[in-house]
Amino acid sequence: MGSVAGVLTPDADAFPYFAKFAASDTSIEDEWIKDLELMHHYTSSAYLTLPRATDIRHSTYAICASIHQNKAIFGLQSALGQISNENCHAVFAASAFLCICGFASYSSQNVADGRPAFENFLDVLLLIRGKSFILDSFSKTLHHGPLGMLFHKGDQNPAAPPILTTFIIQLRYLDSLITEGDPSSALCREAVKSTIEWTERVIESTHWPDLRFTLSWPICLSEGFVDLLKQSDPMALAIFAHYSVILQHTGNMHWYLSGWGERVIKDIGDSMDTDWRETIKWPLRIVSNT
Repeated sequence: MGSVAGVLTPDADAFPYFAKFAASDTSIEDEWIKDLELMHHYTSSAYLTLPRATDIRHSTYAICASIHQNKAIFGLQSALGQISNENCHAVFAASAFLCICGFASYSSQNVADGRPAFENFLDVLLLIRGKSFILDSFSKTLHHGPLGMLFHKGDQNPAAPPILTTFIIQLRYLDSLITEGDPSSALCREAVKSTIEWTERVIESTHWPDLRFTLSWPICLSEGFVDLLKQSDPMALAIFAHYSVILQHTGNMHWYLSGWGERVIKDIGDSMDTDWRETIKWPLRIVSNT
């Protein structure tokens, strides 16, 4: 990305999900260069990395990022009304950048808005689910288009990260704590089951299962469970706190996720009655050891 005002900006690792955009591939370069909204997303992402390099122009960079992000959102909303096989590649890429910018906007390096972190995450959750709709609707076209290389998993997978193995074990224990007869119990059990299955799926299908899981978990959730999160249902928040352990883990390696996991777990812990503390014992222990 070069330098701005004499300050070196982060390298391509800042965009791991789209790292292959940096490859010398004319078809990919043409796809985002010719699309104005996609360029606004890219510019917003670039500005969001700059506060990490220096605090001197933090507010200026944040404002610039917000301006480009708002323009990109406006353009994306217009494009969604007429999405087709021709423009789905740019729309999908733009929506993916929007998800990254959503995480980055609320990261610990940016100005907090006073809302609990888990409430901010709900905004990002909706963005991720929207991106999934585009992928599901145009899966075949996307896989065979200029972005197809992003969906190739490679020849062999590395061993599953230990954190994901432990995560599955802890989810099964959490499932044993769900009380039958509670109005939300069925939705929470379904969410635990879906989360475990999704975790196992990403372990088998990608070289970066921890990051892939972090960025895609909302896709496997039901609308009913999302409503429970919006209502701050205790067991739903406990499941969310467990996910946030993985969020914290990936945040240690990827700037736009930095600070999220710890903030979410602490916010959930502060909002929990003592009767529910057992359900978030593992996430709280992870945070206390950092």
